[in-house]
Amino acid sequence: MAALGSTLLGGGLTIVGGFAATIFIRWLDDRREDRREDRQFRAAAVLVDDEMKANLSMLQASVNNRSTDYAPELQSEAYQSHRLILALRLPRDVQASVARAYSWTQVPDVQAYAKVLDARDETEAGRKALRPYVGEKGRPARTS
Repeated sequence: MAALGSTLLGGGLTIVGGFAATIFIRWLDDRREDRREDRQFRAAAVLVDDEMKANLSMLQASVNNRSTDYAPELQSEAYQSHRLILALRLPRDVQASVARAYSWTQVPDVQAYAKVLDARDETEAGRKALRPYVGEKGRPARTS
């Protein structure tokens, strides 16, 4: 009878240990996936911030030259490529600010001086809103 009890106890502990190991492995996999998603998000934020910085430089040069005949060629490839990643993780107000900054890339010719000023202001606001997610000196910020 004692042998049967020991066998049942050993079998029960084996089953419990198997469940515990499965749960632990699943937790590790989830943690690994979360870290990968965090890295993707931070990289997307850095790339979009860099693109907005370049757009802002072109807009500022146009403002400084008071040029109405020069249409700065604004870029949006990084934003278009990473828009979904940013939309899933950014707060709604930050996402909206970045989207407004990029709305100017859809305007055929940002030639009128007032439009250039508006585009510059929206791009500056978008970068300011995104900065907490980018980090210092271009290094991705920790979000968790």
